[in-house]
Amino acid sequence: MGNTLTTMRPSLFLVHAGDGNISHYTGLTPFLRPYADVYYLQASGIAEGTTPHESVEAMSAYYLQAVRSTQPCGPYFIGAYSFGAQTAFEMARQLVCAGEQVSLCFIDAFCIYDVPPPSEKLYFQMFLRDFLGLVSAERPLLRLIPQWGKTLAAGLLGSLLGLVPAAPRWKALEFISYRVGGQAWRLSPQQIQRTLATYISINNAVMRYQPQPCPVRLLLLRGEHNRIDWFSRLSLRLLGNKTLTQAMNQFRQNLQQRDYGWGAFTATVEVRSVNANHYEMLKNNALPQVAASMIAWLKEEVTL
Repeated sequence: MGNTLTTMRPSLFLVHAGDGNISHYTGLTPFLRPYADVYYLQASGIAEGTTPHESVEAMSAYYLQAVRSTQPCGPYFIGAYSFGAQTAFEMARQLVCAGEQVSLCFIDAFCIYDVPPPSEKLYFQMFLRDFLGLVSAERPLLRLIPQWGKTLAAGLLGSLLGLVPAAPRWKALEFISYRVGGQAWRLSPQQIQRTLATYISINNAVMRYQPQPCPVRLLLLRGEHNRIDWFSRLSLRLLGNKTLTQAMNQFRQNLQQRDYGWGAFTATVEVRSVNANHYEMLKNNALPQVAASMIAWLKEEVTL
């Protein structure tokens, strides 16, 4: 029997971010648990012995099997952070096509799609940029470093690590994750390798994805401190990389649109601002803002 949400707690399904991990939601869970039963969808490929999916459509269909086994019928509440949004959106589209009611909440998720995937070398530098951005958000002093500094550090680190054999490369990243991010971010070399492979697979799938309009309601929690820093612009000019240029152009267009471009594909978009950049959305002072908005969203949607 499905949830009768007027008398029962809603179920909230949170989709992994672009690296495949659900650990980003660790701090959010205690805020949400009093108001909803929270379930997490971690990407195939993170756990040993599993293989990443190659398309957003395949990922979504696979996750919906788990969702429907937990909640056979709607209404459904699905949330996602960052590049998990495209998969959450496709899950909603497939559910709506099956006659279900769905409501979405995206946490600083940009509407990037239909972009040629970059080379593996560039992916490694993108992975390092995101990795350094997330782990440094744990440290007050490192949060003071501007984004261009982290972009520069990722580029230099990627170039240096590209010169050393694989085993020392992964050990170096294990050391950095622990020393910078602390115990919560200590990943073994094997975990880092699996995370990178899953990161590449998910980002490839997202960049190839072509969303179709879907009549769902969306709450977008938008970080108000996101910028395209001068170093990223300069790097693109020097590299002349078509893929990154296209992706950055979409990102720039997203920033210029209040709804990050999602309004072209959804029925309605409500945007709420959060005083943070992309990497800080689920950290520190931004976390209570995000949680309060999500709780209000759940309460509003349950009463509709």
